[in-house]
Amino acid sequence: MSITESLVLDNGLSLVLDSVEMYTSPVDTVVRYAFTDSIEWLVQHNKGTPIFIERLTDSGGNRFIASTRIIDGNSFVVELTEATSGFVDVIFNTAF
Repeated sequence: MSITESLVLDNGLSLVLDSVEMYTSPVDTVVRYAFTDSIEWLVQHNKGTPIFIERLTDSGGNRFIASTRIIDGNSFVVELTEATSGFVDVIFNTAF
């Protein structure tokens, strides 16, 4: 599954969500959210839980660590130090 979506944040900034992909393993559900050139990546997973693992990768394929802020049980923000393109794999484990 893949979609393209554009979001407008409360502060008036526009955020382009390039794509969302989802796949499932026997224990984990992984959803990939792709972003283009943003300083904040807003992830709205709508799973109703703040329990997940996020894996960040830039557009060059390099994994990195950034601050994340959970908004509620359905969304969180990745806060970056500079505008970055890349993706977030959000892993939901049924064993959590």
